[in-house]
Amino acid sequence: MLNQLPLQTYLGILAASLQSSAAAMLNLRAGLLNLNPKLQAEGEALQAKLQQINPVDLQKELNAQIAEKFNSFIKTIPILCNDLNEYIRPATTAPIIWQEGSTCLYQYKGREEGKRDEGIKKENSLPYSLTLLLPSCPILIIPSLINRHYILDLEESNSFVKYLAGNGMDIYLAAWNEPLQEELSFSMDDYISRVEKMIDEIYEKTQKKVVLTGYCMGGLLSLAAALGKSDKLSAIAFLATPWDFHTGNFPRFIFDKGNLQIAELSLENYSKIPASFLQAIFYYMYPNLIGHKFEMYPLLNSGHYSKEEFLAIEHWVNDGISMTKNVAKTCFIDWVHNNNVAKLTWKVQGRLVNPAELADLPAFFAIPKKDNIVPYPCALPLTKYFTNSKVIEPNSGHVGMLAGTSAKAQTWEPFLKWVENL
Repeated sequence: MLNQLPLQTYLGILAASLQSSAAAMLNLRAGLLNLNPKLQAEGEALQAKLQQINPVDLQKELNAQIAEKFNSFIKTIPILCNDLNEYIRPATTAPIIWQEGSTCLYQYKGREEGKRDEGIKKENSLPYSLTLLLPSCPILIIPSLINRHYILDLEESNSFVKYLAGNGMDIYLAAWNEPLQEELSFSMDDYISRVEKMIDEIYEKTQKKVVLTGYCMGGLLSLAAALGKSDKLSAIAFLATPWDFHTGNFPRFIFDKGNLQIAELSLENYSKIPASFLQAIFYYMYPNLIGHKFEMYPLLNSGHYSKEEFLAIEHWVNDGISMTKNVAKTCFIDWVHNNNVAKLTWKVQGRLVNPAELADLPAFFAIPKKDNIVPYPCALPLTKYFTNSKVIEPNSGHVGMLAGTSAKAQTWEPFLKWVENL
């Protein structure tokens, strides 16, 4: 079952977002709205225009537009939810070569040397599990702990890992699954230990050094694991990996002393934090994204973006993984509130996580310009610790960077070229 938000949650967030427009309009007209200093001049100009309009007529028009939007959302929501429930995701066919508890490791074998794949096509799929020659260094990809692995292998026609495998790379994709009962006490250290074991497994299997690649928070897990396994690594890559949580949009997460105590006590009441709760937090942070999603859905298939592609990503969004409470404490309290990652005070297995220890390891960074999850200013500071690095800036968002219509040109190809030149 998907961890899709209940219908009433969608409607509640949408209603609150739309009704906030009415309150904001009244405050702006009265000059009471606390604006970002960068928007002050624009706000004052808009305020002057509002003063020239009959407030009763303005309120009626705004209410009419709010009602129209809300009614359109109500019509679209059940259609999307039904289509999403009927969507069947292609099964991961790559073999599992290692497993421990809820964690497993898939292998996508590379093609024969000298043969390249210029793009994955539905009508030209490749027998990834059947090819024998592995000419390139192995690449281990670590996704976020709270998301399924298959955003990197979304569909036959949209697969980062199959693109790499089709071009001769030996790919290993980690998959985190719902924590088992015996894993509910797991901390971040336990999951990082599993990344270390995967590195060992691949190194022993191939007798080649590994290109360790982390996506989102998987990049932080990779960094911590790399400190103890640098002798088995040839390079490290960070795809939309957060670093400084007190820049960009992250200051909104900072708790005052009272709220921090409430947050800590709340986490103690759970053995794990459900995926649907984590999803709700994101949507409450960015309520307009819900409206945009439901506005866009009826218009799909009219351009380059199909409903099938939309449903594939939306299925992944709703198929999240719960966090153990100890992992949640690390993420929300240590990383986000205390910013101990950027302050270099985060410890794993008693050791400070300092990327400067890996300064000479070749590094790749993909930092999307339109990322709402890991804002550009949050990811960028990590680059300064590496002396031999390649930085790309895809003109896309957090997910679009790897699974959007421009992912191949903006992310897949530059990453492949970097690996080939190692």
